[in-house]
Amino acid sequence: MAPRRIILPILFAVLLGALFDAGLFAQPALPSESLIKLGRTNPRVEDIAGAESDFHNFLSNAANATNAAGWRDLGMRLYRLQQYRPALECFQKEARLQPHNATARLWAGSCHYALRNFQAAAKCYGEFVAVSPNSAPGREWLGKSLCELKQYEKALAAFEAEVALTPDSASARYWLARCLSRLARYGEAEAQLRKSIGLDANRADAYDQLGYCLIHLGRFSDAIPAYNKALSLSGEDVDRLFWMGYCHLKTKDYSLARASLQKYVLKIPKDADGHYWLASAFYGLKNYNDARDSLRTAILLDSNHVEAEKLLGDTLVALKAYDQAAGAYAQAIRINPADSYAHLWRGRALMMDVQLREGVAEIEKACQLDPRDNAARRLLVSGYLVTSQYRKAWELYPGPYAIGVAALLLAFVGGSMVLLRKSFRPSPATAPGLWFSLGWFLYFWDGQIMFIFLAGLFTSAFASLNVVAGMTLGPLPLLAAALTAFPKQPWGLPFRWPRVFPWKLLGAGCVGLISVCIFDASYVSVLPALTHLPPGHPRNVPFIEQMLLASPPLAVLSVVILAPLAEEMLFRGLLFGAMESRCGKWAILGSALAFAMAHFDPYYFVPLVALGGLFGWVRWRSGTIWVSALLHMLNNAFAISSM
Repeated sequence: MAPRRIILPILFAVLLGALFDAGLFAQPALPSESLIKLGRTNPRVEDIAGAESDFHNFLSNAANATNAAGWRDLGMRLYRLQQYRPALECFQKEARLQPHNATARLWAGSCHYALRNFQAAAKCYGEFVAVSPNSAPGREWLGKSLCELKQYEKALAAFEAEVALTPDSASARYWLARCLSRLARYGEAEAQLRKSIGLDANRADAYDQLGYCLIHLGRFSDAIPAYNKALSLSGEDVDRLFWMGYCHLKTKDYSLARASLQKYVLKIPKDADGHYWLASAFYGLKNYNDARDSLRTAILLDSNHVEAEKLLGDTLVALKAYDQAAGAYAQAIRINPADSYAHLWRGRALMMDVQLREGVAEIEKACQLDPRDNAARRLLVSGYLVTSQYRKAWELYPGPYAIGVAALLLAFVGGSMVLLRKSFRPSPATAPGLWFSLGWFLYFWDGQIMFIFLAGLFTSAFASLNVVAGMTLGPLPLLAAALTAFPKQPWGLPFRWPRVFPWKLLGAGCVGLISVCIFDASYVSVLPALTHLPPGHPRNVPFIEQMLLASPPLAVLSVVILAPLAEEMLFRGLLFGAMESRCGKWAILGSALAFAMAHFDPYYFVPLVALGGLFGWVRWRSGTIWVSALLHMLNNAFAISSM
């Protein structure tokens, strides 16, 4: 009984298997339309591949190869699988089987668009629209394809037709506005976008496009709420962050601009423009070190970013790194030789770095590139005056130059009459008057400037000789009065040569002069480290170098003898005497400050005060200007010998 129970199930299983192999229980084959229906109605996305397999099984049958509906449905499933090229082949076969079927052209256009073959896509959509002119989707996709081809006028016609067909479509108005913005018709685009937003207030891309249009209309403060709305609808898109930062920059809200642009460069660290605009925000906040670092990053990413090079130059000028700034502007000129701004500011930077001739040459190029830039022309005439190119200054502004020289000449003649008369007339005063001293100070500078200008205007001598002429002739009236008239006044004792010369005090003054020189060298070394400013240069050095090249004997006469004598008679003679009668020993400090300010060199102001203080102390101890005058001559002789 037991063996029978085992054998019978085994025999039944073997028999059932044989029947299956014979096809007795095989599932009947589905007809063609059933296969199509199975593929078309497959309900789950994960079964798309299965649906594709079903269609392939159907179309592998040669008898079904002419079934246009099968090719269309297979193409649609392949399109959903993002297999656009084989899908395109399916729709093209459908179109060949049914030449008048417009839907096949619509789907073929979609495949071409996905493959970024916009020319073919526009052709397919155009053929579809010709057959189905009332199809809004066809008009929209035709317009999109033409936009990608930058054929905006044709695209505009397609979108206008779509809006006419579906006036309540937010999408239609959005695409019409986008096309209008590409045609720079920003006002019309804004109107369409506001209608689109009225139809669908949750469309983030409409707010993006609205912000874009408002930026081009110059309404940056209005663009910010549009981008804020877009951010609230769909999060921190990188383009929104960029344009938000840009709008905040334009409204000078640099802190918010920095916040948006910092987020942007964190997401897109290789975008040179992002780093450039972030640097602009730092520059607006006067955070020049961070601006410099961001600009250098931008330039590393794009070595031909001319705007970054120019802003780097501006930043380095703000940091007083004039030599480096000139290098940045030079890079901008390399990229765009016709950039007048870069030439102008490179000239400024070179002049601030006391490279006067090179700076003037750059400003000349800027004026040639933009002859209508009056600010550049005014700076150029200043450069001509500073570099003693007075003939060129006259040619650039003949009227103002002539008026200026005439005013200087009248002031010189009038000052001569008043001051010389007052100097030679006996006075009961025991100290020189403060206004009298100030008058001689102004007369001294007026004379030098007048003779320099006249020499440059009426002679063809080298420019540096004009400076020599001014520095030689300008002090002569003061020296004549100081040697002949001042000693006869009740306050004229310091102007007389002492009966017993204080040689020991002169020796002490020489030791003090050495100490001042050591202090000067230390100051020049330490100040850049403390202030992080670049080393400065004495502003009078280029002029003295020009004078030495033009005429060494005259340069030595004016710089070593005449100028020290005139300055000591002004500062330690007249001004010291006027201040000593009012504030005693404080005249040492007062005359030293006036001496330093008269040299117009802020970087070397402290060493000049120290030098003036030494001369004032010697004048106070000796009671005569001649000891300080000899020390001043020694100082200038040492300076000129080092050149």
